[in-house]
Order: sequence, then structure tokens, then C-alpha cells
Amino acid sequence: MNDKLPAYPLFVKDPFFSFWANGEILTDCDVMLWTGAKKPMSGKVYANGREFRFLGGGSAPALRQSSRTLTAFTTDYTFECDLFLMFISFVSPLPPDDLDTLSCPVCKLSYKIMPKRELSEVKISFEICENVCYDGEDKRDCRAGVLRRNGYEAAYIGLRNQAILSHSSDLRGADWGIYYLTGENCDIFEKNERKYLYAENTRKSGCFMLAFDDIASIYYYGQVLRGYYFRRGDKNICDAIDENYARIDKIDRKCRKFDEELKRNAAEYGEEYYRLCVASLRQSIAAHKLVEDAKGRVLFLSKECNSDGCVATVDVTFPSSPLYLLYNTELVKGMLRPIFDFARMPIWKYGFAPHDAGMYPYVTGQLYAAQNGTDRYNRDIYVDFAQKEVLSFYYLMSGDVSVYTDERQMQIEESANMILLCYACRLYDGDFAFIEENFDLLDKWGTYLCDGGPGYGRQLCTDDFAGHLTDGLNLSIKATLALEAFARILEEKGELSRAEKIRKIVCMHKEKTENERCADGHLPIAFGENENTYSLKYNLALDKILGLNVFSPDLFVSEIKYYAKIATKYGTPLDSRLRTTKADWLLWCATFDDTYGKQVIRQVGKFLSDGKERYPFPDWYDVDTATAKEFRNRTVTGGLFLPLLERKLKK
Repeated sequence: MNDKLPAYPLFVKDPFFSFWANGEILTDCDVMLWTGAKKPMSGKVYANGREFRFLGGGSAPALRQSSRTLTAFTTDYTFECDLFLMFISFVSPLPPDDLDTLSCPVCKLSYKIMPKRELSEVKISFEICENVCYDGEDKRDCRAGVLRRNGYEAAYIGLRNQAILSHSSDLRGADWGIYYLTGENCDIFEKNERKYLYAENTRKSGCFMLAFDDIASIYYYGQVLRGYYFRRGDKNICDAIDENYARIDKIDRKCRKFDEELKRNAAEYGEEYYRLCVASLRQSIAAHKLVEDAKGRVLFLSKECNSDGCVATVDVTFPSSPLYLLYNTELVKGMLRPIFDFARMPIWKYGFAPHDAGMYPYVTGQLYAAQNGTDRYNRDIYVDFAQKEVLSFYYLMSGDVSVYTDERQMQIEESANMILLCYACRLYDGDFAFIEENFDLLDKWGTYLCDGGPGYGRQLCTDDFAGHLTDGLNLSIKATLALEAFARILEEKGELSRAEKIRKIVCMHKEKTENERCADGHLPIAFGENENTYSLKYNLALDKILGLNVFSPDLFVSEIKYYAKIATKYGTPLDSRLRTTKADWLLWCATFDDTYGKQVIRQVGKFLSDGKERYPFPDWYDVDTATAKEFRNRTVTGGLFLPLLERKLKK
């Protein structure tokens, strides 16, 4: 099995604390922010009067890298020379079932040196360039220093001008916050007119900690929120570092236990599937920020990395949800709360669900479909996500202001997504309270889905790469399944007559959909299209995963038979309009059949191995060339956990 990945996670915690290696050999590649901006880091070992490199470039001889492996929360390397073996592990603890550990903004580089002969004057050092603390690579004016703590020191660095929450944009780092690097001894030095953090240890086994205090994490409809770890106001960044030192063994055991369980559960699909899971896990979680609002509610806020920077995007939450449904439904609810909150504000005057809740880290109302108008109330309200701007405060606007264009809304897509996700949470955690709390909106959106189907006309959906599609069948399937879920919600509320009316619509949709089947049994891309068209009907997966049982079992068989026939070694195109596909949706289709699922896993694994772009797991790519089409570091890789979620349902 080729274990090559597009990039390797080193220190990842959230969208502004996310550092990766862009190559296989740690001494031959760059450390970068997920955006691709270089953030130089270097590691060295001194022993017996000689100097060696294990991370980064430089004039010192490089240790020979003999292995590289990934687990759920670690990226591990083995190095050697004639004097010793060296094991290093980059650890980003992100257990989704432990929110305090997940949100604690501290990562670790641990190491162990095993002598081949007697060693003297051993020293291990780690250095980080100043631009770790600001956006881009150009030099900025920084303040740096050293703190003396109990048993360790911490070198710190941040911009002299702390422009806190100064922009909401895509492909950018933060221009605020302070980074801390810890070791037995720390210092600041200058090289090539840049400041560097320096940490040094003399023990043959130990660790360095890297921590990030972002000072302010999220602007949430008028509230400035700190990260979840700091939610009570009784801890600071040094407390976070101290706690990590005190709990090193406990955190490591938790990470190992999680990984062992993941490996055991993934084994049914083979070693390659475990590789896909560990390639997806940290990326998906760390593309979010976990906070708590003034009401004490968990908010798990995604950044739509490399696709416009929106926050809490519903059609990003939807594909990423399998990971969080599997391990902690509270995180799914934390993704949905910003949408429910905005949908109750006067500016949102529509019968369908919003697409997003702003642009990270500003939760101020839907950005997508916003456009500048011509009067004084909407003249300058649009934000260019490529620029360093702050999003308009849409949530403060009155309902009679025109902000959005219908052309860019995803009326059916997002309404169905919200209903399905709420029902999924109910199914997996047994709690109906979240649905009760938000039933006013679920009722509105369920009613909206009853009209106009099953084709729904010309719609924009999440697969908008080739533009709008009229009467798309995959979108119709999603709406049909959402209506069935809505009917079950109504039944649980005791509204049996309404549920029965919805069921009649579901049956009508199902019949009209299955009547579109071509001679070979597969469905075309849209109602009325010919048999040479197709699309991945990945939404069918929810019929099984949620136990809805709406569509005929043989439809799944005929669909995957067609997908397999037209697939390349990298997978099946998303639809007949383009030669691109999505890794997350392919893994959703993998749940249709175990044998087919293993083929899909090999195809996506082949893409990861053969792709040439060196960015965190790009989920959108060309099936003929394995060329990535943007979309790096997105949380949708959580969708690759759907096969494991299916197993959980069966058990």
C-alpha cells in the first residue's frame, strides 16, 4: 500500500492553528499553514560534538528518515544515523468525544533518542520563524519574549499591533494571537532580519509544546467568544500548557485508545480505509472552532476552507456529519445552531433554510447570495472573500431590506439538509429535545419541501460546479428522504394525520423518481434526461444510514453497477457534465454495497497517492489525472466516515 498523502498534519487545532508538511521527507520539505503559506520550522539534534537535522533545511547533515506513519492524532517519523535512532511524533489531540481536550489550543512534538553507542552532550532543539503569528510570508513587526514557568520555559511571539478579528476571508492566516513554544530552555534569536522562537531540551526523551492564544475566537451575532477551553474565564494559555504537561500520559492513552478502536472498526474495509480515515480525521475537526455562547450552548463552527471561507455552511456540515454523528452528536448540533439562530432574525424572510451563517470568524448572517444594492440600506454589503475585509452585520438589518438574490440560494438543498441532520441526531443519540426546540423552523422547511417536487425546477445545489441543474434527480432524492424524516418527526410529536399526508407525497416522489430509470436500471442526471447522462446518487446513502427505507433495494444495485462501469482508477465522475468528482460523495456511495465500497476506497486512496498538489486532502479532483480542483483542507472529509456510521447502525 502506498501511504503517500498530499500533505501531513504536524500541529493542527483550528483554522488559524493548522501546520502541515508538504512532502514525504521531513528534512526536504516545507512546513506550511493549510493555505500553503510557508511557516519555517526546524529541528536539530546535537550529540558527541556533531549536529543533525530532523526537520527543515539547513547546512547540518540530515538524519536519514526510515519511516513515516499516521495514526488518528499523530504523525510519526523514525530517523537514524551511526550514533542513534530517533523517534518523533507530532501530536494534535482532537478527540471528538472530549470537548475540553479537543478545544485546548496546545499541540506537542515528542521525541525519543535510542543510542547505538555512548552519547555525550546531547541536546535537541526546535525553532519557529516569526511569521507563524501573522498572515502571509512578508516580514511584520513582532514582539517576542520568554516566560519562566514551573519546570519549563516558553518563548512567545505575536504582532506588536494586534489586529484582533481584523478580517474574515479565505486562504488567510490570523493577524492576531500569540504563539508559545516550550522547552527546558527557551530564547529568541534573529536570523536574516527575522525573529525566531527557540526551545532546547537536554533529556534523551521529552517533548516540545506549541500553543496558540488567539485572544478572541469568534464574533457571534454581537458576542465575542473565546475558545471552548477558556469558556468559563478561569483559565489562560499558560494553564492550558501546564495542563498538557501534567496530563501527557493521560492524553496519550486517550489518543491511542481512540486510534486502536478506529483501526479495529475500519479493518472490515481493509488497511486502505484506515489510511483514509486518519488522512481525514484531524483535517475535518481542525477546520472548525469550538466555542460556547452566552446561553451555554456548544457551537462547532466550520470554516469553508478554500471555497469562500463561509462559516457554518449547511452543505459543508451535511457531508462532514458522519464523523460527528459517529462520535458526538452534540458537535452536529453545534454546527446547526448558528443556522437556526439566523433563520429567526428579521432579515431572513424566506420559507427555506439559510446556506451559511457568515464568513469565518464572523457569524453575522448568510453571506452566500448577498449582493450590493442601489439604495442606502444595501449599497455596500458584499464581502470579497479574497480580500482582507470584515463581513457586513446582516443580522442587524430589517426584514424590508433587499440583501439576497434568489439565483444564488440553495432552497431545497439546505432545507432538506437541516431536516435530515436533525433527524440523524435524534436517531443516533435518542434525544428529541433538539428537534422540539427548533420545530418551528423544521416545520416551515418541511412544508416548503412539499411544494414543487419531485423535480423542483431549476435549482442551485451543493454540486454546482457545472452550474444550475433543472429537475436534478439526486437533489430530488434528498428532498424525498427529508420529507420521510419529517413525517417521522411529526409522528413522534403525535401529529399522525399530517405525517400521513407527507407520506403520500413521499410515495408519489418515489414512484416518479423510479419511473425515470433507464433500460439498464440507473437513473439519469435529471428528470426527462436520456440514458447517457448520470450523476452520483450519493443522497441514497441516507436511505440506509437513517433506516428510512424509501427507495427500492435494486436501485442501489443498478446505480453502483453503472458507476463501476464508467469509473477510472481514481473514481466515478460526480455527473456527466464534468470529469471531476468528490472524495466525500464517493465514500457515501461506498455504503451501497460492501464489495463496491472496497473498490471506491482503493480509488480514493489511489488519488491521494498519485496527486501532485501538496495541500491538505483536496476533496474535489479530476478522475482522469488525479489533479486537485481547489477545495483543500475542508471539513467535508468527515464524510469518509460514513461506512463506519453504517456499521454502527447495523449493530
